[in-house]
Formats: sequence, structure tokens, C-alpha cells
Amino acid sequence: MNDQRKKIILNEILYWKQNRMLPDTYCDYLLALYSEGKESLQMKNHGLTSKTSYLFPALFIIFIFVSALIVNYFTEINPLMQMSLYIFLISLILGIIYYRKLSDLTLLFSLVGLALIVLLLTVRVWEVFFPNKDLILYLILLMNSTGWFVIGQKINAQYFKISSVLGGIVIIYFIMLHFGIL
Repeated sequence: MNDQRKKIILNEILYWKQNRMLPDTYCDYLLALYSEGKESLQMKNHGLTSKTSYLFPALFIIFIFVSALIVNYFTEINPLMQMSLYIFLISLILGIIYYRKLSDLTLLFSLVGLALIVLLLTVRVWEVFFPNKDLILYLILLMNSTGWFVIGQKINAQYFKISSVLGGIVIIYFIMLHFGIL
């Protein structure tokens, strides 16, 4: 095979790898096959890019969460407007998760940010619609903990499972206090 043709094929495989059209292991195999075991400078640079490609989405997720915290604690806007903003931020994170194949670290940032913004939203819903009804708050928080456990099971993330179990224990303790069991 002539060099021009190999170069076109190698560039196409690099494009597939960069856009995650094929798993990295397949792309690495094809790159090794078509380059006859020789790594070009372009392939080495691509490896660096793929390792740091999580940085922008992770920083964006952190920015989204920090903006939700600022809106929650440092502004005096209408609670319905706050809830609308939370729903927008949640849909933004879900869009990032859905439309982009995320690395493990970026998925971690996305799911943690999503869980915390959903928690802020549900507590705000309780404050607006059910004030002074503690049992409803406990049930909403228990649903959040259950959701965290389901996410932890689905993606096999121990941190979600542990936080859900610890949160559930604390919530059940307060429910028992509410009913005078303890």
C-alpha cells in the first residue's frame, strides 16, 4: 500500500478515535496495524489530547454547580425562578451526558453535579410548596438517596452507594425522631 493511502487511513482512524466512533482499543489496534507498529508524532499527540479531553466538560460541570450554589445562597430571586434555573441546569447536564460520550472522570463530575442540583431543587420545592411539613422533606430526601443508590448500582460507583446509604440512615433516624420512636 502506498504512503498516501496509509496516511489517509491513519488520519481517518485518528478521527474515529478522537470522536469516539469506535472504542479506543479498536482504534489503537487499527493504528498499530496500518502504521506497521510505528507510532507517528501525530498519534502520540492524539494520546495526550484524549487523556485531557475531560478537562473542559469537567470545568463546565463545576461552573454549573457553583452557579447553582450562588443562585441558591447569595441571591434573592423568586423561588419559582430559582426552580426554573435548576431545571435548566439539570437539563444542561443531562444534555452533556447524553450527547457526549464521557470519560469516567467527566461522567463522575456530571453525575455528582446532577445529583447535587437535583437535591437543591427538591429542597427548594419543599420550601415553596410544603413548608413546615418535615415528613414530606424526609420522604423527598429519602427519594434522593434512593436515586443515588440506583445510579451507583447502574454505573457501579461506590461513592454513590455509600452516600445514599449514609444519607438514608440519617434520614431514617430523623423520621424515627419525628414519630417519637427514639
